[in-house]
Amino acid sequence: MSLVAHKETGEYRFPLLLLSLFGTLLIPPYFEGHELFALIWKLIFTTVLISAVYVIVEQKRMWLLAMILMVPTLATLWLDHFSNHNRLAFYIDNLTTIAFLGFISYHLLRTILLSKNVTANIIYASMCLYLLIGLIWAAIFSNINLFYDGAFLFNAASGQQGLKVEEQMMGVFTYYSFVTLSTLGYGDIVPTHKVAQSWAAVEAMVGQFYIAIIMARLVSLHATAHATKKH
Repeated sequence: MSLVAHKETGEYRFPLLLLSLFGTLLIPPYFEGHELFALIWKLIFTTVLISAVYVIVEQKRMWLLAMILMVPTLATLWLDHFSNHNRLAFYIDNLTTIAFLGFISYHLLRTILLSKNVTANIIYASMCLYLLIGLIWAAIFSNINLFYDGAFLFNAASGQQGLKVEEQMMGVFTYYSFVTLSTLGYGDIVPTHKVAQSWAAVEAMVGQFYIAIIMARLVSLHATAHATKKH
């Protein structure tokens, strides 16, 4: 069964996920430095996890697998919160996040590529997929920064020389991830370790592939449907 929602039920699944993803990007920065910053970040990201599972609720087998992956993701997310920012807990949290978001991204990609028509939900799904890719790489960069000391150079202009809590680290690398994915490249954060450089290069390529493949697929489907209607 396709992930595309029927008109009768679930038509707001993809917009709900999209809103929660944008909320994750836009809301926490307003609370940086506040004592509730970590709690707000984790609450919003929890809505992303729940919304992502809701997207595939009609696919019973895949939904079960998604739930199996979401449980440890939620557990490690909040374990990190109550572990007094233990670096190992944060590292494991990122690993479970990568696994879960990767699983959801795979099904969104499959839905987009197998779709026969361009609907509002397919457009929402393509937007969600792009944002999920950025968050996956943000978690990858965070773990690289934890594992390899000095893997990234933070220029003075970035104001990020001393990241004190893991949520701030995730926020900074979320910013860096999307700058890299879109090939914008401000230069305020620079990968210096070979591993970091490799993953940054791959993300930039994925961003270009996304435009070349996914966007081209949507345009092609729309053009084909429009031509069919004419005949």
